[in-house]
Amino acid sequence: MSSSPKGRSPAAMKTSSPKRGSSKRPQSPSGKPAKRPLVMKRKYTNRPSYVLREDVDNTEFWDRVAPEYDAEILSTIEEDVTTTIRKILDENAQGSKGKPQLAVDFGCGVGKYLPALSERFSKVIGMDFSAGLLHFARTKTSKLGNVTIPDAVSLTETAKVLQLVGGAVADFGVCANVLLSPEVDTQMGILKTLFACMKPAGRVFLLVPALESHVLGLWAVKHGPGKESAELQAEVKVYNEQISKEDVQNGIVKRGEEGVRTQHYVKEQIEEMCRMVGFTVERTTRAEYKWNSEYDFESLSKGGKSLATGFGKLKCGPYDWILVLRK
Repeated sequence: MSSSPKGRSPAAMKTSSPKRGSSKRPQSPSGKPAKRPLVMKRKYTNRPSYVLREDVDNTEFWDRVAPEYDAEILSTIEEDVTTTIRKILDENAQGSKGKPQLAVDFGCGVGKYLPALSERFSKVIGMDFSAGLLHFARTKTSKLGNVTIPDAVSLTETAKVLQLVGGAVADFGVCANVLLSPEVDTQMGILKTLFACMKPAGRVFLLVPALESHVLGLWAVKHGPGKESAELQAEVKVYNEQISKEDVQNGIVKRGEEGVRTQHYVKEQIEEMCRMVGFTVERTTRAEYKWNSEYDFESLSKGGKSLATGFGKLKCGPYDWILVLRK
């Protein structure tokens, strides 16, 4: 999942963003037109972070959604308006005089990051727990001779992942919107696997949904440019009524028409989690997107254009946290 369930809140908050330049209405896995949410529309991750049985750990969902991934899931590396993601990849590229280096995309989804990694590293491995997503990743990278994609494997199975990578040999790792599960054991299990696979002094690019961004979006609807829209107000009201107090306390956000429970993180929380498994946090910054990745202004019955303009004037857009980690 390198895009954010590529890729944000209630119906007006998209959980996913339609493919750029496409007016095609998203289709559900059943083949029927999906009801386009107005709020929290952005589905997370490179993988669809957003799931039919409301379970981001469900491989069956990802296998079903794989054919529609490009249209349904926000591509973080392509939609990052600050280009911070590509800059960090450039900073960690091996360079023309460097020794051969291995980069691993942990949770590669359909392979959004693999071409960029292929350009910057001598060897690249892409892995994911969904065989369906990996099928499309292999197609996307079929002409890239330095990219290897092994069979599907759960990133919480550290020993199996280590065997596929070849031990603690990775120079650089990417883990983009993969820590989406509300289960703490799953979150920590993935982080432990990342740490185990890296060489000493190896670095990891970690991208996670930002809880602060979610709160900013709700504020912008209720008190900012969205306050004049009865439709947005109604969507947020429904969203607030449906989410549990426990989920609110734990930073779990429901995204998309399926209301998929997706973990979001505050900055200090994800930093401490990374330190707990042994990483040094070298840098924390943001990948920022346009507001139309979060709210479907085009689907509003009136005022959509002016609302899009109003949200566009906000100094900050919706964002994910980026952490650069060192072993």
